[in-house]
Amino acid sequence: MPHTDNVVRIVSAPCSSGKTYSTCQHLMQQRTRCNRLYVAPSIKLLNQTALDLEQHGLKPVLITSETDKHHVMGAIMNQIACAEESGTVLLITWQSYQNLPFFENRQNWQVIIDEVPQVDNFYAIDLRQHMDELTQYVQLGETVNETLATVIPVDPDMLKRHLNRPDDLTKTIYSFLNDVLTPCRDVFVDLKTWSDFSERRKFGKKGSCTRIYFLSMLNPKLFEGNTLLGANIEDSLLYQWLFKYHDTEFKRNRQIYQNLRFTEHPPETGERLRINYLLKGRGFSKYLAGKELGEGGRTWMDGLDKAALDYIGDREFLYAINNDYTGKLRGHSNGIQIPVISHGLNEYMNHNLIYFPVALNRAPRHLSMLNQLGLDDEMIKDSTIHEVIYQALMRTALRDPSSKQVIECIVPEYAAAERLARAFGTVSMKWIGDPEFEKKQAITARQLHRQANAEKRLRRVLPHFEEFPLIPKELREKMAEQDARSAPLYAVTFHPTIYDTDTEQFTLDYFEPNEFVRLMRSFSKDVIKDKTSNFMINSTVFLKRNGEDEGFRQKVNFLESSMMILDFDNGELSIDDFNDIFWNKAGRGNKRSFLIFNSFSRSEKQPNRFRVIMLYKQPATSLEAHHAVYDSIVYRLELNGFDEETSGLDRACRNGVQSFYIPSTNAANPDWHYFKAYGCTTRDVERHAIDPDKYLRTAIKPSTQAKVVKLDAKSKEIHHKSIEAWKAEINAMISGRRGVVYSFAVALVTQHGCSPDQVESHLWSLATGDNNLISHIEGALAALEKGGYSAKAA
Repeated sequence: MPHTDNVVRIVSAPCSSGKTYSTCQHLMQQRTRCNRLYVAPSIKLLNQTALDLEQHGLKPVLITSETDKHHVMGAIMNQIACAEESGTVLLITWQSYQNLPFFENRQNWQVIIDEVPQVDNFYAIDLRQHMDELTQYVQLGETVNETLATVIPVDPDMLKRHLNRPDDLTKTIYSFLNDVLTPCRDVFVDLKTWSDFSERRKFGKKGSCTRIYFLSMLNPKLFEGNTLLGANIEDSLLYQWLFKYHDTEFKRNRQIYQNLRFTEHPPETGERLRINYLLKGRGFSKYLAGKELGEGGRTWMDGLDKAALDYIGDREFLYAINNDYTGKLRGHSNGIQIPVISHGLNEYMNHNLIYFPVALNRAPRHLSMLNQLGLDDEMIKDSTIHEVIYQALMRTALRDPSSKQVIECIVPEYAAAERLARAFGTVSMKWIGDPEFEKKQAITARQLHRQANAEKRLRRVLPHFEEFPLIPKELREKMAEQDARSAPLYAVTFHPTIYDTDTEQFTLDYFEPNEFVRLMRSFSKDVIKDKTSNFMINSTVFLKRNGEDEGFRQKVNFLESSMMILDFDNGELSIDDFNDIFWNKAGRGNKRSFLIFNSFSRSEKQPNRFRVIMLYKQPATSLEAHHAVYDSIVYRLELNGFDEETSGLDRACRNGVQSFYIPSTNAANPDWHYFKAYGCTTRDVERHAIDPDKYLRTAIKPSTQAKVVKLDAKSKEIHHKSIEAWKAEINAMISGRRGVVYSFAVALVTQHGCSPDQVESHLWSLATGDNNLISHIEGALAALEKGGYSAKAA
């Protein structure tokens, strides 16, 4: 019988585990209990499923654009309305299912959705010609947070009539308006561009804003009470979104699940797979693909294709490409093109080589809006790799568990290769790129000139700049002297340009409060014509933990921070407002130690561009403490009538690894120079500087409680050891560390009672630049999160 609750039943298992076969078997066994609506992403897959059902003795009804070319929706609605209470198996596409106007006799139907659909649609809508017309159709709904709000129809019936007979505007943005109208989607708008549009600020032909950004997300309505089939559903963006935002409950459909061939890839599958990648130290994107590679007019896409085809030789291979691809693969004599989205297809099972140079990156604004809904970049990228590249790979002979063929795949970047390797366990990974791919880009004459000017300024104040940077051990020895000193020491990282990534480009120095203020004041008086000739300051001390090919200024390398740097980008908050809130009009105990100075772009037209350096009494030794300070400052601003958006505060200041330009005077606007220090004497710092540990202890934590880790039988056998004993064991190992790192993570939770932040801290303390060990740590944290115990759930 159909499920009457709101739980989503899932059958989550690897490709080729027999999900479709087991489902067909289930439908045959339960055919007399109710009707079944089977939903698949493509007509090809529906045709394939129809054959499978017929082999099980069923007679499915298939309705697609191939069977009812001009009346698909009418035929589906008629079939649903006329069906008896049981016995009908109806096959339709996902596109048809999500557009059903209503579902008659719903109580008689069980819905099975094969393959995880894409959860998000992004719209960047240019409305310069129709500015007044949009608000006739849509309006703001509920505010979600400081950056997003929902969009709802002004009049649903009117909008429906217009979509049935679209005019010029509704034709242009039909898909967007249809998403707003449908009850199965929530549509969000970027409040900044909506505000600019509605108030006519900076909008139109002469303005800087010509688009409004919307993000449409599936909600649970199409899934509640239904069954969802897919590979690695828990890793999909749909699952994460419904679970995190809508608190959707998921349960396993045991009737189908119990008949699967396997629920994890057997080791033999991974042993047959050879993963090749082309780029070591950079990600692949459409932007990179179109850039020029070296001289001669070749693009990066040309270079990647040549390397891949040289490796392939005269062998036959499968490939997938973006729609706008113009390279050598299209029409290649040995190549067979497959769809980018190729879920469930069995027709390529005799092939053993696949090349997948598809750029799957979402646009920066699209990513930003997903981030603002609580979905981080790593989750988005991992889920995309799982949903697309993994599915394409499983169209090959790797899909056949009885095959002994060795399968080779070629992917553009290391990140994709590594993610696939984790999915299959033990596999072979090899770089087959051109050495030219790893060459550093030549620096232009202009960049060299800017870098020389920045280094010249650094040498003037830091004579040891060209020497090896001060290492954290030496710094700690200096900082340890603080107990015997009357003044704290501030450790500050400097580097010449915004492009710096290598360790040797960064230098570390330390100052007493008075020294630091004098230095910053001196910098602020330097008159420069171009801010890029200035150099950068970072409040964080970094310790290299990630791989040699990865950037130095990364969160994984955070060691401690001595101050909070705030960047205000011409919001409503003025310099005088900030001074009043944190010093002039602050009550007893509310004054803070800080430096405040102009940004390079401060001018008569933009008077509220400025930066603030708020001093710490002692270093923040975790990113969580640094975040707690930022959040508390934001809350203080809110109490005084300014939030992040209205104040113009750049939220990137919160991340703990952001660099900023040193104070300076703009040669074009010398009258808008500003520099003042409040509470920065040794005595005042002791009284008014921020203590990050206290802020962390009083920080508001998310209300959701951490869940108990679900241990398997092997996990319960973990021996009780001290934390130091675990670390010593792992540090002494040169192989086989993956399982031990996971056991250590579980022991931290179950035996030592560590919080999620403490677990992360202990695990990352093991990282020493070994990419494999970093991968094991990430895997252990992901496993804990999958079990319900994570920093996000604490």
